[in-house]
Parts: sequence; structure tokens; C-alpha cells
Amino acid sequence: MSYCDWDILLDGMEWQTIQDFCKKPTVKDPYYKVVKAFKEYLGQICREMQKGGHTIRHMMLEEVK
Repeated sequence: MSYCDWDILLDGMEWQTIQDFCKKPTVKDPYYKVVKAFKEYLGQICREMQKGGHTIRHMMLEEVK
């Protein structure tokens, strides 16, 4: 957590609140579809990276810049 500076961002928050943020969303949660779509998107990227190796990774990093 400290490597990503999350300790600073979470300073002063209730531990129960932090645990609630980390729970896996259920179908009833309003942001469930967003989380599900994001997981699928990242999964697709990971599958593509496994196929093509570093070339796809390099292309993705260049797009972010």
C-alpha cells in the first residue's frame, strides 16, 4: 500500500469503510456492470499480451503516452 501511496490516501478512514470498498460487488450494486466490463477488458488485454509477448505491451504503453 505504501508503494502506491495508498497509505496517505486512506489515512484517517475507518477500517470497516476500507473493507467495504474492497468487497466484490454483487449484481444488486449499481456499479456491478462497470466492474464486470472492466474485468473483461483487462482480461482481454492480458490474453492478448500472453499471445504476442512484449510487442503488444510496448504498443499499449506507447498509446498511453
